[in-house]
Amino acid sequence: MATRTIPAGELIPAAAVGAPSEVRTTTIVVPSSTAIPASVEVGTPVEVWAAPLDEEGVRQAPRILVADAAVAALASSDSVMATNAPSVELVVPRESVADVLAALAGEATLSVVPAQGAS
Repeated sequence: MATRTIPAGELIPAAAVGAPSEVRTTTIVVPSSTAIPASVEVGTPVEVWAAPLDEEGVRQAPRILVADAAVAALASSDSVMATNAPSVELVVPRESVADVLAALAGEATLSVVPAQGAS
C-alpha cells in the first residue's frame, strides 16, 4: 500500500510502500473559503487554516489546523453538485482527522493554502 502521494510518472520508492497497518494518513475532502492557486496540483504540500466561531458566533483569527497535508485531488467545478467554495481532497495525518471534522461541524471557515516553499 502506498504510504504517501506518488505523483504521475514518479518511480515508486521502497520508502513509499508499506503494510496497511503502517499507514498513518487518510484522505478527507474539505471546502476552501479561498480560491486555490493555479500552482496547486496533485501532490502539492498544503496547510489547512481554520477561522473558528466563538461561543457568541464571532469569527476568530485564523490558525493552522493541519500543517502537513498534501493534495490528493482537486474537485471539478463542472459537476452538478458544484458550489462556490472549491473543494480539495487532501491526504492528512490520521491524528488530524478529528480536528478537521470538528472544525467543519463547528462551522469554522477553512482555507487551503500552499505550504511555505511549495510552488
